Amino acid sequence: MRPSDDKIYKVEDYNRMRSLHYNHAGAIGYSGWNGACSTVHQMKVYGYGTEDADPRLALNFYTDMDYTAECDPVNDGATDQNLEYMPLEAVVDFPTGADAHKVKCAGARFKKYEYDRASTSQTCMNNDLVIWRYADALLLKAEAEYRLGNTAAALSLVNEVRERVKAAPRTSLTLNDILDERMLELAWEGTRRQDQVRFCTFTQPTADRYVGVWHNASAGDYNNDTRGYTCVYPIPYAVLNLNPKLKQNPGY
Repeated sequence: MRPSDDKIYKVEDYNRMRSLHYNHAGAIGYSGWNGACSTVHQMKVYGYGTEDADPRLALNFYTDMDYTAECDPVNDGATDQNLEYMPLEAVVDFPTGADAHKVKCAGARFKKYEYDRASTSQTCMNNDLVIWRYADALLLKAEAEYRLGNTAAALSLVNEVRERVKAAPRTSLTLNDILDERMLELAWEGTRRQDQVRFCTFTQPTADRYVGVWHNASAGDYNNDTRGYTCVYPIPYAVLNLNPKLKQNPGY
């Protein structure tokens, strides 16, 4: 854990501010940027909108209507409608003329570390922040067991993590299931990019990222590197020369 409080260990964390709609944050006395949100792909993995949605959905994301402390609905700040987050309406970039209500409310928002009313600063909460935790270790071990062919051991480890939130145990397991479990358990903890690079899915299309999807022109083509080799750096020649058993990363 990384110590964090508003007096001694003033380590700023902007995740809440970046994600929450400004009227949502304003209703509880803070400011928000109406920015980072979940992808549609992630919401589908969580089972959003289904009867068997993963229990961690409600722990990690705001996904519905927002109200003040007095139970009054919060305004969307654009069309005089109620602020209601719409997880399946998130897109990479909204085109000119897009529905203003969707622009303001699309996407599930950050909830894992909620605002601390006792703090004197909205960026320095009085909760320690996760760097690495036991569930991550269990899921890494499950991945290692699976890659070694020990599927039963991997399944047991994954279900140990799921039991923490009373999620129904899995009865079978694939490598992609383990990647999904890491998404479900470790949302907002900064592991997703490394996980996708390791599982060779970082450059693969999803419901949010595919050829033809609307995105800002400066972002370029999502699939320029079809082999994904640029997700990792080349090993420096000086390091390769030190150890003849090392091989250069593919593509370099």
